[in-house]
Amino acid sequence: MFYGFALGIVTFAVSYLTEILILVAQGKSVRLGFFVTNFALSGATTSVALSVPALLICIAGNIINVVAEEGLFRGLFLRIASKPFGFNKANFIQALLFGT
Repeated sequence: MFYGFALGIVTFAVSYLTEILILVAQGKSVRLGFFVTNFALSGATTSVALSVPALLICIAGNIINVVAEEGLFRGLFLRIASKPFGFNKANFIQALLFGT
């Protein structure tokens, strides 16, 4: 868990530093902001004020999403499909469903 967290921190630090340097080189102002999107075809995006409640809602929403996806695809679909198809085919089916 520590190595995964460290990898994420380093990766994001390098990515954001690179982006900041490019924006500064272009003469643009740099600021941190939170944006909420609905992932629809309309491309609707809303800027959210940086606050503790907004941050906690984003974190909680992402945690709930991850638990639901893993529980559904790695748990339920894999378990249901393992009986008739065997583990290898069931794993392929759930990966295909997850990817689409």
